[in-house]
Amino acid sequence: MLDEIDDILSQLDEKKPKLILLNSIGGNVSGALRFAKYVRKNQMNTWIAHKQTCASACALVFLAGTQRLSEGNLIVHQYLPPAEQGNEKIAMDAAWISVQKIIGETITLLNSFGTPRFVFERIFSSPNLYAFTEAEMAQLNTVTSLDEM
Repeated sequence: MLDEIDDILSQLDEKKPKLILLNSIGGNVSGALRFAKYVRKNQMNTWIAHKQTCASACALVFLAGTQRLSEGNLIVHQYLPPAEQGNEKIAMDAAWISVQKIIGETITLLNSFGTPRFVFERIFSSPNLYAFTEAEMAQLNTVTSLDEM
């Protein structure tokens, strides 16, 4: 996954887009944190098109947008330890330490974006997928149309 993120960031460095269209069911949170930091540092805008979905780790990238517009679905859930850690106590302790580190990095990053408090509440209290409501998206969108970006 890290090689994949390196490739994506390299392509973005070359092309320097101002708008990123997101459509992903998520993936590696560490990679998404790097991607989100890049988006914010480079003052990029993020967009979820109608009938598209940005779920799980993808939400971090959407929220990094300087200007954000979602016409589709933004979905979050609680963090879980990596599945490959196994069931032994030492492995589980390491997994939970890893999860707590990711949570700390996520909170720090989202705070730097000025993310509303309700986003954290949805992420950390939703054991299943949670799709933001239209009213919540109205608070997260920073523009109402692509023409404004």
